[in-house]
Amino acid sequence: MKRQPSKMFERLENQGFSRKAQGISINVIIVAAIALIVLVVLIAVFTGRISLFGLGIDEAQKCVSLGGEPTLRSECDQVLPGRYLDVEGDNICCSKKKVG
Repeated sequence: MKRQPSKMFERLENQGFSRKAQGISINVIIVAAIALIVLVVLIAVFTGRISLFGLGIDEAQKCVSLGGEPTLRSECDQVLPGRYLDVEGDNICCSKKKVG
């Protein structure tokens, strides 16, 4: 005995709906996630909040924060190469750790 579809399903099928569940594709989810990330970044840039991410950068560019101290080249055994915000003039960033 073949089961007859109910009248509700017949009406839905006549209107173009299928009985099968329509799932959202993974591509749509990925595109939506990327769009959301881009939107958050744009909002952060235009509201000035992006500067909060850069607060630690100034500290990382200091010789002292890397365990060094600004010193004359002639007085240094181990140079920490790079440019630092707290090293001025002819000084270099010298490691405080003793070699050997």
